[in-house]
Amino acid sequence: RIVHIFTDFRIAMSSIKHLLLIIDLNPFYWADKVEQFKQYLNMITQFANAYLAFDINHRLSIVGCSHADTTFLYPDVQKE
Repeated sequence: RIVHIFTDFRIAMSSIKHLLLIIDLNPFYWADKVEQFKQYLNMITQFANAYLAFDINHRLSIVGCSHADTTFLYPDVQKE
């Protein structure tokens, strides 16, 4: 019985995990905060890289949203 539970746990842990990041790219908000925007993007990039590096089964999508548009930023849907 214990072996069966452990096997099920290993199967569950090895399943693919997908994270969707939705980031705020509203130009009205970020227009006068250029340095903060750079830090914001840098932190998002660091988090995304750490998430992908943590486990081979991690998947990531990044969506950018503004007041007028929503766009898939990663992965590039044009290349797939």
